[in-house]
Amino acid sequence: MRVSHPFAVVGLALLGSQVFAAPPTVPEARKALTPLYAGISKAFLARDLEGVLKYFGAASDRKPGEKGTDPKELRTKFGTMFIMLKEMKSAKMEIAKLTVVGDRVVVLNRYSYVGVIEPERGRTVKAADQGVTRDTWARTAKGWRIIHLETLKSNPTINGKPIDEVMKSPQAPPKK
Repeated sequence: MRVSHPFAVVGLALLGSQVFAAPPTVPEARKALTPLYAGISKAFLARDLEGVLKYFGAASDRKPGEKGTDPKELRTKFGTMFIMLKEMKSAKMEIAKLTVVGDRVVVLNRYSYVGVIEPERGRTVKAADQGVTRDTWARTAKGWRIIHLETLKSNPTINGKPIDEVMKSPQAPPKK
């Protein structure tokens, strides 16, 4: 790129190359995001809240009017999950489909996790979930970050039984 005006050169230097980087191709995006999903899985396995949250962007990473996931909601959601889990046995994420949309990358992420929770002192149960999320990634000054996460499908189970069935059982408190 040839820039002749000195203010333009300063502007490019201040904004950084990330802003003007061409949208990635599908293979480039897959190559960039696959290790990031491995990092998220590793952080989930370790129940490392900060390790998970570092892959999510801030509100400032979104364009005006663009849908996004509130980092505070994620902190609450994942923090509560990690508190409830006594142990995480496995956590896996896999890119099922990847689409480049302008300067964003939209991923259908197939996930699964298995953990152990202790609903009562001394009694543990196996908690699992598998499903699909739609993750919108943006290339930011800090690298690729998820700016919007939407759960499309979730199949949570307790000891292999659907959670709805477990919640209806006589030992569970009635729903209000």
